[in-house]
Amino acid sequence: DTLVDKSGTNYCLTGTIDISRNKLILSIELSNLIDQSIIWMDRIEGNIDDIHQLRSEVVNKVISALEIQISAQEAKHARLKSPQNLDAWSSYHLGLDHMYRFTVHDNLIATKLFETAIKLEPSFARAHAGLSFAQFQRAFNRYPGTDIAASSQIARASAERSIELDHLDPFANFVMGRSCWLDGSAEDCLPWIERAVSINPNYAHGYYVQGLAALMSNKSDSSHSDATRAISQSPLDPLLYAFYGLRAFSYIAEGNFKEAQIWAERAARQQNAVPAMDLIALVASSLAGSDQQARYWDARFRKRMPVVEKDYFFRALPFSEGKTRELIHQALAKYGL
Repeated sequence: DTLVDKSGTNYCLTGTIDISRNKLILSIELSNLIDQSIIWMDRIEGNIDDIHQLRSEVVNKVISALEIQISAQEAKHARLKSPQNLDAWSSYHLGLDHMYRFTVHDNLIATKLFETAIKLEPSFARAHAGLSFAQFQRAFNRYPGTDIAASSQIARASAERSIELDHLDPFANFVMGRSCWLDGSAEDCLPWIERAVSINPNYAHGYYVQGLAALMSNKSDSSHSDATRAISQSPLDPLLYAFYGLRAFSYIAEGNFKEAQIWAERAARQQNAVPAMDLIALVASSLAGSDQQARYWDARFRKRMPVVEKDYFFRALPFSEGKTRELIHQALAKYGL
């Protein structure tokens, strides 16, 4: 209580190291100082000779856990408050919580919460970044009733404002890069995403978009390693389905269609996976010769999106002309998409 009162600290990260002969055991715990609850804990084991590798593993796990677990806790606390009593910080984290559910209804709630956070604190860079992400989500998923041009414009303007307020925030650089997708240029996205991972070398979202943007620009050399890094850095991430989707795309680019199918179907079955994941699973299944599975994913996609534009996939994911795009196009055309 004294620490909370004097410093205003709400969370505490602690760790203990046990050494037995050549074996090292690290126990990590994140606790809530307000109610004395344990939020997250993990245990990492290894040989003392591998201490430098273990150090990297600890950093990756801790940064990922802090980003996800603290945000979830803040959203949990915010839900206990009446809407009129939400401050900018609470509105932002509650907005993230709704945004990562990837539904039309939750996207609208998230948008209003980010707008509230901005109204309460106009210089809150991450609130502007959150609004950009929400508007990107609307345009990318073609939510019913969405004015694609308007959402794209807001996504770009909000990202630019976030950069103006904090150009060293990886989230701001991330949304700035992703807003380029909506203009149909994956390659223009890359400098912003590369900057995001330079600022934070443990930024899983950054590695995911870096790999996908490179692959869509026919620069697929790093896409597989970027997917692997994103998955290992944040295995409980709300964008995990997208990390798996990137790995599937990397296998398609390599011509390994069986592995592509495994990862694409894993992506599509993740909680909160967006409809585009069904199409990736359809493509991978078709290329792997699994027509029955391809028909299943086609039916599931059409059930989720009864009305869809002919060029929906390549508007959402602007692949440059080349072998990978042609493979995807042929598979989609087979099913009239």
